[in-house]
Amino acid sequence: MAYPRSDYDGCRWWTTWHDERGKKPAPELAKEIDEFQSALFKLPAFKTLETMRRFCRYAQPTNEATEFNLYSETDHLYIWVRLITRFRDYNVYVHYYDKNYQ
Repeated sequence: MAYPRSDYDGCRWWTTWHDERGKKPAPELAKEIDEFQSALFKLPAFKTLETMRRFCRYAQPTNEATEFNLYSETDHLYIWVRLITRFRDYNVYVHYYDKNYQ
C-alpha cells in the first residue's frame, strides 16, 4: 500500500515516501501509518545508524550479513521493516500492507 525508505546521513534520518500502485491510502490507514512511522524513529534503537546496528542482533537475519527483518502489525496493517546496516545506503524500508486488501 505504501512504503517509506529512510537513510541516516551521520546526523539525522531522511525519509522519502512511495505509494504502491499509485494510490494513496485511505485517511484512517494513513493515520495509522504516520503513527507507526513516528513511533519507530522515536525508539532508542533508531537514534543513530550505530544504535540500529546493535539493535539488529534482535532482528531476523537474512542471507545478507548487513540486512535484517522485523515484522509488526496494527489494527489494520501488516508491517515489514527491512533494516540495512550499510552506511550511505537506504537503511530502513517499512512496507505497510492493508489487512483487508483482496
